[in-house]
Amino acid sequence: MNNSKQASFNNLMSLAQASHQKGDLEMAVNLYRESLKVIKDQPDALQMMGIALSGMGKEEKAIECMIKAVNSSPDNPVFLVNLGELYIKSKKYEDAYKVLNKAIILKPDFAEAYHKLANTVRGLGKTEEAFAFYHKALELNPKHSLALHNLGNAMLETGNYTSAIRYYQQSISINANYPYAHNNLGIALQEWERNEEAIAHYKNAIRLKPDMKEAVKNLATLFDKMGKDQEAKELYKHLLKLSPGNKALGFHMDISSFVIPESSKKIDEYRHGLDAILSAYTPADFDDPASLIEYNAIPPSELIYQGRDDKEVKEKCASLFKNIKRTEINHRHTKPHIGFVVTSGHEGVFIKCMRGILNFLNSEIFDISVVCSLPNGEKILSAAIENPGVKYLSIPKDFNLALNKVSKAEFDILYYWEIGTDPVNYFLALCKPAKVQCTSWGWPTTSGMKEVDYFISSRHLEIEDGEKYYTEKLLKFERLPVYYYRPPVPETLKNLSYYNLSVGVPIYLCTQNLRKVHPDFDQAVFKILERDTKGVMVFIEDKQEYITSLVKKRMTLSAPLYNQRIVFIKRMEEAEYLGLLAQASVVLDTFYYGGGANTTYDAFEAGVPVVTMPTDMHKGRYAYAAYKQIAIEDCIANNIEQYIQLAVSIANDPQRRKDIIDRVKKKSGEIFEDKKAVKELSDFFYFCFQSK
Repeated sequence: MNNSKQASFNNLMSLAQASHQKGDLEMAVNLYRESLKVIKDQPDALQMMGIALSGMGKEEKAIECMIKAVNSSPDNPVFLVNLGELYIKSKKYEDAYKVLNKAIILKPDFAEAYHKLANTVRGLGKTEEAFAFYHKALELNPKHSLALHNLGNAMLETGNYTSAIRYYQQSISINANYPYAHNNLGIALQEWERNEEAIAHYKNAIRLKPDMKEAVKNLATLFDKMGKDQEAKELYKHLLKLSPGNKALGFHMDISSFVIPESSKKIDEYRHGLDAILSAYTPADFDDPASLIEYNAIPPSELIYQGRDDKEVKEKCASLFKNIKRTEINHRHTKPHIGFVVTSGHEGVFIKCMRGILNFLNSEIFDISVVCSLPNGEKILSAAIENPGVKYLSIPKDFNLALNKVSKAEFDILYYWEIGTDPVNYFLALCKPAKVQCTSWGWPTTSGMKEVDYFISSRHLEIEDGEKYYTEKLLKFERLPVYYYRPPVPETLKNLSYYNLSVGVPIYLCTQNLRKVHPDFDQAVFKILERDTKGVMVFIEDKQEYITSLVKKRMTLSAPLYNQRIVFIKRMEEAEYLGLLAQASVVLDTFYYGGGANTTYDAFEAGVPVVTMPTDMHKGRYAYAAYKQIAIEDCIANNIEQYIQLAVSIANDPQRRKDIIDRVKKKSGEIFEDKKAVKELSDFFYFCFQSK
C-alpha cells in the first residue's frame, strides 16, 4: 500500500473519530464509509462504523459492518465481543452466544467477553449461568463497574434486592458518574422502603443525565407514593417536556389526586374538575396499554377514600380505553379453570384474606391457579397456601408478555383480588383474558368496566338497591365471602407504657390506613375528645412519614386544643399490634371507607368492640356486615351523633364492653373459618362455568 493512500485513510479515520466523539454519528458514518473506499474492508473502520450505526439505532446495518470486520480479522477477540454486543442489543442471543464463546477461546482471560456472555445467557433466561459468568468477569477484573452493575440488575430481576443493592453500590464506588447504576440502586432501595436513599440516587441519575426519562419517572412515582403531590407534579412536568405529546403521561397528570385531602370542600372541587378533564379526552387518544401502564394512567386509587360514588368516574375512564384490543377466547374445558389474580405488592394482604378460600376450594372439581407477579409472587404466596392442588402462573413485568401468558393459560374464570390499585390489575381485567371475570371485596368499589361480569358481595354488605353503585352484576351471597383464620392474639400483653400510653385512660383506637381518615371523621374524633375529657385517640402511622404528617397537620389546624390527646404510634409487628388492640377501650371504624376483614376480625378476636356507622356503599359497611352475620347490633350507629355517643359510652362502661365482647366471642364461629362462604363461592364458580 502506498504512503499517500495510507495517509488519506488515516486522515479520514481521524476526522471520523473526532465526529464520533462529538456525537455527530451521521457525519462519522459518512467519513468511515469514505475511509473504506480508500482501503476496502479495513477491519478497524468497519467495526467503528458498526458502533456508530448502532448508536444511531441502525442495528441491522451495524451487525453487517461488524460481521465484515470479524471476517477481515477473524482472530481479533475484541471484534467478536463487539459483534456479540450488537447481537445482544438486537436480542439475537443465540448468535451472541456463539461469537462470545469464540472470543473466550481466543482470549481465555478476557473479562469483557465473560461480561457480555453473562448478559447473553441472562437474555436467554439462564439466570444461574449468568451469575457464574458475571463472577468470572469480576474475578478477572474486580474493578469492572459495568459487570457489577449488570450483576446487580440480574439480582434485581430475581428479587434478591439485598444483593442488588450491594453490587450497585460497588459499581458506583468505581464509577460514580454512571446514571443507570444510580437509577437502579434507587429501585432496589425502594423495594426495602429506604425511600430517602432511593430519592438521593434518583436525583443523582437525573443530575448526571437530565434527559433520563426512567429516573425522572421513578422519582415522580415515588413522590406520588409518599404523598408528596407537588414534588411529583413538578417532575411529571419535566417528564412531559422530555416526552411532548405523550397522552398517557398527560392523562395521569391531569387526573391525579391528592392523597390526604384538606377538607370535604377540596374533594368536591377536585371531582368537579375531574369530570371536565375526562370529557376532554377521547378513545382515539389511547390504544396502547403498555404506555398507559408505564405512566399509571388509570382512575386514581385515591377516589375510594373520598366518600363519594365512584361509578360514573370509573365508567368514563374505562370508556376512554375502548380501543384497546380485547383478548379472543375460544377454549372449552370439561373441568373449570379458575384463576385468582394478585399483582406485585399485594401478596401479603391477599394471603391474610384469601388463603382460607384457596385452601378449601376443591382441586378435584376445579383447576386452580394463582396469577402472580415475577420475581417473588409465587415464593411469597406458596409459603402460605397449603392446598397442594393450587398452581402458580407467574407473569413478567412486560404487560404484553403477561397478557399473552394469561391468555394461553385458558382460564374459564378470573377472580381479581383488586382492580384499580395498580395499572397491571386494571388493564389485565380490561383486556378480558377469561370467559368470565369477577372481583370482590379486596377493593370494595366498582371497576367501571363492562369486561368485568360480576362483583361478589353479600346481602349485609349492600343496601337493597346497591346495584346502582356497580357496572358489574352484583351478587349478594348469604355469607361474607371470606374464610378467615383467627389472628394470633398474644396471651401475654406488653404494658401500655410500651406504647407510651397511660393505664386507666379510655383509649379510642383507629387501626385504619390513614388514607381512610376522612376530614369528616376528624370532626367526630374532636367531639369524642370534647365529651370524654380523659380519653386519648390513637392512630397508627402510615408507612410513608409524609402521609402521617399531612393527617397530623390537618387535625392540628382544625382543633389544636386536642393535640396532646391525639397520638400517632409507629407501625408494629403483628404481635405488638394485636397486643395494643386487646387493650383498647373501643375501636373506631372510619366513615365512608371503613375497616375490612383484617381490622374488624382482629378486633373481634382481641376482645374490643368496634363502633361503626354504615354508609350506603359496600366500602363503608364491612364491620356492619360482620355484626349482622353474628346478629349483634349494639355498636352500629345510624348517624354521627349516635356514633359519638356509642363510642364514649362503651369506652367508659367496662361492664357493657364485656357484655358485648362476650357475645361476639360466643358467636364468632359465624364469621371465622366459614366453610359456608367457601361453598357459596364454589357453587358460583361452577354455575358460571356451566352457563358459559
